[in-house]
Amino acid sequence: MLEKFNPIKQLYQLLILVAILITSHYILYEILFLNVANGVYPSESDTVFIAIFGNFISALFIFILSLIAVLIPKTKLIGIISVIALGLACLLTLLSAYEWLTPHHYPIGIAFIVQFLVSVYMLLSSIKLRTLNMQKNTST
Repeated sequence: MLEKFNPIKQLYQLLILVAILITSHYILYEILFLNVANGVYPSESDTVFIAIFGNFISALFIFILSLIAVLIPKTKLIGIISVIALGLACLLTLLSAYEWLTPHHYPIGIAFIVQFLVSVYMLLSSIKLRTLNMQKNTST
């Protein structure tokens, strides 16, 4: 399935994910405050800061899962932890994208979809590297 897939280095993947996390949260911040200025939300509510803080915690969790996945060797037994961590990060980013695909928040949802695609790329890369390492170990 992944024979022709040649992933870039995992450190570069992690740097791209960090850039996407920062960009998507900048978009989140700008869109939410634009909506406040346009009167989309009630002026006395704290929902904007709750959303920003909740997504910051989510991004931190995604980063930690991705960092764990990058640092773990892609061996037969331990490598499965990498795949599971990236699978959880993918699910979390997909849930974030789904949460923001509502009216007045479409740019935020699209930013989180891009973040999801980067997470899926990292997951496929981890699976590919684990498969290659397992093939090397069985041939020697």
